[in-house]
Amino acid sequence: MNTVAYHHVHLCANPVDLSPEDKQTFFDEASRQIVSVTAKGICVTPLEGENKGVRTYQRTLQSNILCAKFSPDQKYMAVQFSPLEIEFTNIADNITFIHSCKKSRGTILNFFWTYTDNFLLITTQYVELYQFPKIPKRGGQMKLMKDIKCASTWLHYSSRHRIVLVSNSVPVPASTITPSNSSTPPCTSSIVVYPFYFKPNTIIKMSRFEVENDGRSPLSSQELVVHKLYDAIYCIHVHCYRKELVLYHLTKEIVVRKIRLDLLTAGISYIHVVDNLLLVHNIESKLTMMFDIKCKNRDIAGFPVASPLPLSLVPYIPNQTATPEPATKPVTFSPSLSVPSFSSQPLPLLMYSQNWEFYLPSYIVDRSVGLCWSVGLNLDGIVLSLSDRCRLVEFLLRRTLPRAKSILLRELLSMIVEHESIAVVALVFDSINAVLAEHLKAGNQVELHATPAPKSNPSSSTTNNNNNNNNNNSNSSLINNILSNMNRRASRDAETDWTLLDY
Repeated sequence: MNTVAYHHVHLCANPVDLSPEDKQTFFDEASRQIVSVTAKGICVTPLEGENKGVRTYQRTLQSNILCAKFSPDQKYMAVQFSPLEIEFTNIADNITFIHSCKKSRGTILNFFWTYTDNFLLITTQYVELYQFPKIPKRGGQMKLMKDIKCASTWLHYSSRHRIVLVSNSVPVPASTITPSNSSTPPCTSSIVVYPFYFKPNTIIKMSRFEVENDGRSPLSSQELVVHKLYDAIYCIHVHCYRKELVLYHLTKEIVVRKIRLDLLTAGISYIHVVDNLLLVHNIESKLTMMFDIKCKNRDIAGFPVASPLPLSLVPYIPNQTATPEPATKPVTFSPSLSVPSFSSQPLPLLMYSQNWEFYLPSYIVDRSVGLCWSVGLNLDGIVLSLSDRCRLVEFLLRRTLPRAKSILLRELLSMIVEHESIAVVALVFDSINAVLAEHLKAGNQVELHATPAPKSNPSSSTTNNNNNNNNNNSNSSLINNILSNMNRRASRDAETDWTLLDY
């Protein structure tokens, strides 16, 4: 077996280079780009989209900056120089103005553009939403649209869903203690979290909720995150003390603790989401676990989709005749590899390094080697780990990656060629029909194009073979069109609508 192929998750090829001259580096989640501070000014490296070239904005920086971000239309730049001031720059004409916070309203924790003309400012005392001026003038100011008093020392903002979680991170006696089958002692304290949702020019306060805490440490920056899985928005709590993952379903009226997933191992873990799969990277064990919350089999629900495996540095290329020779040694399971550097000598890369920074949905930044990767799935490797064909087909039906459809067709053909039992084939097509029925129930249409078979001649074996081939092509075309229509629905834009919070 090709050892390079036998992995489930990999660091994608062609990582983004971060210049060794970078003094400071920030991840701008809203714009999906890396903002770097250099001697020449501020450099921006987009991580998505067609234009991935580095843009440099020359300016003299008198001191270290605390944070730097860009507006969604990339016309304005916000730079924080102190805990009380943010400087805004119109990139077109270089006009700047400064927004200052009053000491009575606390110091700045972070800031975000919720929309092109809405600016969110989180301080230690308030959640403030401002209207950003359409034509900023020197000495201008933003208009306060709404503010909510909320003392906080910690926050997490999801730009994709426009939801912010804030908390003062002070443990309080837990109101409800959920028993656990694990040997880990139950938590006797919790931390209150306040979620807010943002629409144009307004803040919507959602129901507060509690997350369990060991009572000894405050929330860390990536212990609590917000992301959409399938058609629901969840707050995902990485509970390292209890060695579990807790998912809270966020709705407009209430927050419900919905799912608990056993992480099976202790140590610091970080979350990524790829194609509605939860990827949990454990730093100490140097393994990545993969969870699918849509798994309906009660015997395996709550367990990883497949056996945990380490990240691979070399992505598997299907049907390749030979393993490519990257700048690293093609060893999948080695914890220490090498990556190219700006100098003639390669830099050592320590997999699952303590220097790694994890960002949603699927980015890893390693400042020590100056690289940023995106994380991808190896569906071919996952298929090798799933022996149950019914479970495999259900898993592939839920995937939206382009290669999922071809792998599913290949597995269906393999079932027929290998004379799989009729009971298994029936269950497999029941799963396909159930997805198709749900697709049609939602008001979608499926266009089916089948090539009619030519008139048969019983006396000719050649004609019979042609008929069989045409029937196979017809069936293949039928399945292909069904999957194409389902994939079009599944690959809708990830932008979250307020209606998702109604469930």
